[in-house]
Amino acid sequence: CPNSKQVNGIDPNNTEFDFIVVGGGSTGCVLARRLSEVPSGNILFLEARGEEFDEADIPGLYPFFYGIHKWIGNTRLSQITGPELGKIEWGYKDVIPSFKKSEDNNDIGIMDSKYHGFAGPLKVEQFRYSDENAIEILKAFKEMVVTNARITKILINSSSKEAYGVEYKMKNEFISYYIVIAKKEVILSAVAINPPQLLMLSGIGPKTVLDDFGIALILDLKVGFNLHDHVTSSGVEFILNENTQSRCLQHTSDIFEYLLSSTGPLDTTEVSETIAFDYVQSPNEALQYILVGVGVIPQSDASLTKEVVLPLCYYNQITLRIVLLQPKSRGRVKLGSNDPLTNALIYPNYFAEESDIQLLIKGLTFGAKLSRTNHLISKGYDLITDLLPGCKCFTFGTEHYWMCALRTNTKSINHPFGSCKMGPYNDIDAVVDPQLMIYGIFKLRVVDASIMPVIPRANIIAPTIIIIEKGADMIKTK
Repeated sequence: CPNSKQVNGIDPNNTEFDFIVVGGGSTGCVLARRLSEVPSGNILFLEARGEEFDEADIPGLYPFFYGIHKWIGNTRLSQITGPELGKIEWGYKDVIPSFKKSEDNNDIGIMDSKYHGFAGPLKVEQFRYSDENAIEILKAFKEMVVTNARITKILINSSSKEAYGVEYKMKNEFISYYIVIAKKEVILSAVAINPPQLLMLSGIGPKTVLDDFGIALILDLKVGFNLHDHVTSSGVEFILNENTQSRCLQHTSDIFEYLLSSTGPLDTTEVSETIAFDYVQSPNEALQYILVGVGVIPQSDASLTKEVVLPLCYYNQITLRIVLLQPKSRGRVKLGSNDPLTNALIYPNYFAEESDIQLLIKGLTFGAKLSRTNHLISKGYDLITDLLPGCKCFTFGTEHYWMCALRTNTKSINHPFGSCKMGPYNDIDAVVDPQLMIYGIFKLRVVDASIMPVIPRANIIAPTIIIIEKGADMIKTK
C-alpha cells in the first residue's frame, strides 16, 4: 500500500482507532487509501501476510508468484450488474463513477472518457511488447468468427449488537493476543473467504454451525453461503515448432532491457495477452478463453516431459484454458474449528449444476477445433492428443473424454465471490445491506468481493475496486 507505515505491532498506549480495516490485499489497500484522505482520520490496517516482493512488478515473472500474491492485470469494465442491483443503488449507472474514479488509463487516445477514468490510482495500459503467438492465435479466433497480523475475533457487544474492535495476534508470536478499539467502525476487506470465517468465529452466522463449535450466537445469518468462482479447465494444448516457440536464449539481454527501459519480453504476459469471450447461447452462458505459455523439457523416456517454471516469455507449448464466467453452481465456506488460527473449510461445489459441465464441454470442443484453422496450421501448431492421466479409457475429443478432463484437470483462477451476500431487507439470504453494513449489527461493515450476489462476467479486480471506492465514499459521507 502506498504511503503506509509497516509496523510489527501496536503501541500499547495507542489502542483506539476511528476505523479498523481487516485485510491488506487489493481491496483493503484501496479502502485504507481512500479513508486516509480524511485529514482527521485515525486508521489501523491489519494484514496477515508480509510485504510484496519487488519482482512482482514485472509482468513476465508472474508464474513465480502465482498463488503467493494476487496479480493486478489490465481489465475493462463490462456491464456487470443486473437490474435487481439497480433497485438498491448498485446498478451499472450507480457504480460507473466509482470505476472511473479508480482508473488511470494511459491509453487516452483510444478510450472513451464516458466509460474510463484517467486520474485514479489504478494504472491500466496496453502492453508495450506484443508476443507473436498471441497475435497468431487472435487471428485464429477471428477465423473461427467467433505484514503479518492474523485477526482472531471481531469484538461485539452481545446486548447492543455493536462492534467495537478486534482481537488479533502477530505472526510467530504463539501466546500474546492484542485488542484494539474502533471508535467508528470495524471494516472487513479480506477477500471472500476470511470475512465469513471471522464473522462465524465472532458469533454471526448459521445457528446450527455455531452451536456445533460451541460459539455463542449473536445473530443468525446465512454467512458463508452463495460462494461461487470462475472455474477453469484445460485439456487443449498445442506444441510449437522451432519457428513459433519462444526459446530461453536471451535471458540476460531481456533482463537488462527491462531494468533499463521497462520494455521487452518481460514487460508483457506474452501469449496470455490474447483473451477471447464467447456467449454460447446467451450472455448468461459466457465462456472466456485464456492462453498460457508453458515451458516443457523432454525427458530420456520419449513419452515423458517435465514442465518447468519460467518467465512467461519463454515457452514451447501453449495451454488453452476455458473459464466459466457465470456458473450456476454454488459452494460454501464453513468453519473447520473454533480455533481462529485454523483455516476455514472451502467447499467450491463447482459442478453441482449439470449445465456448468455441459457449457465447459462446449468450450473445450471449440478450443480443440482451433487447431484446424489456417493460421495455426500454417504456423506449425500441433494439437496434443495424448490422453490425460485418469482419462486413458476414453477417446480424445469425445464428450466423455472432456467430461473426464473436467473431473481431473479443473482449478480455480482465484476469483471467489458472494459469501457475504448483499441484498434488500426482505432477502432472507442477504448478510449485508446496500450500505454494506451487516444486518442487525452496528458499526460492522464488509467491503470486498464477498458482498456481490452474482459474480460478474469479467476479471473481478475492476468490479471489486468499484465496491471499495463506493464503500469508501459511504463511510466518509457518514
